Amino acid sequence: MRTLKKNKSPGSDGIAAEMLQAGGEALARQIHELCNRACANTKEIRSKRMRELPNDLPHQPHRKSTAKRATAQIQATTEAPSV
Repeated sequence: MRTLKKNKSPGSDGIAAEMLQAGGEALARQIHELCNRACANTKEIRSKRMRELPNDLPHQPHRKSTAKRATAQIQATTEAPSV
């Protein structure tokens, strides 16, 4: 918040930089705590949703392993047959 420029129009939240800076260290701590809570809630919701997914969903392989498999298949089909 120290690096915010003064005398600029407020952002989309309607809060001017001067108001944030006037709040000082106490406001910075509160904003930090609020952001930490929001992050924790997001992780908790994501975890809950993952537990609710059915277990019978098909597994999608990682792109890299799919690419390696495709390369191996191409190489196998392009090799000259041994005589």
